[in-house]
Amino acid sequence: MSKLSALALGLLLPFLGACADPSEAARLTQALDPATPIKEGLALCRTLTDPTQLGQCGVQVLDRKEDLGEGDCVALGQGVWLDECRFNVAERLAAQGEVAVAAEICDRIRFSRPCNFHLVREQARLSVDEAPAVAEARIALFSEVSIAPDAARLFWGERFRSTQLLGRPADVAVCAGLSDAAPCREAFTSMWDRAVQAVSPEQACARLRLGNPLLTMGNGEPSFVPAPETLAALLKACPAPTSP
Repeated sequence: MSKLSALALGLLLPFLGACADPSEAARLTQALDPATPIKEGLALCRTLTDPTQLGQCGVQVLDRKEDLGEGDCVALGQGVWLDECRFNVAERLAAQGEVAVAAEICDRIRFSRPCNFHLVREQARLSVDEAPAVAEARIALFSEVSIAPDAARLFWGERFRSTQLLGRPADVAVCAGLSDAAPCREAFTSMWDRAVQAVSPEQACARLRLGNPLLTMGNGEPSFVPAPETLAALLKACPAPTSP
């Protein structure tokens, strides 16, 4: 379920208890019941008087369909809920390995950027145990997506974050063997710069003089492994230590 679908469901739940028409609330409950056949659920959704609730209801009912496709989404009309349904289709296709097809769908809907970025981030997370050159091939799946020109930078940024969540440092050396190292280095530099800003100059200089990492994770490993020249430049900018 996409984040948009989750939001839609969150909006529907209060409606169940606050609906002025008990019979309409009962129809909505029945429509969302997994035991209700999808065709019957959609018919119940169409009896709702509020257009927004009707659309949200339809998206949730269709999302139960195991082989949900773009053709099914047409039942929701031509508005925002059609695109939300297509978002769900794109997510499913990507999960089945049809990433390029999913990205093409994302590029045609009003939620193009969040849809594509969701796919890019998921590909990055899936690549954490792959060799960098193998992981880089996943980016090519988005090369034709006009809405995500920064897909490569986003991919590497998410991959660095995912490796940190696994207790491994984000290492700029990953970028060295790539066919296009620039987005990888940009992603690392952006993360590194934000992290460095969180450390006071005094702390940073003290750690650098001792040869310690600027930041560590809960397991004691460094959060980042920058290029040696980066650390050298930081240390050079430190004031000379005062004599006791």
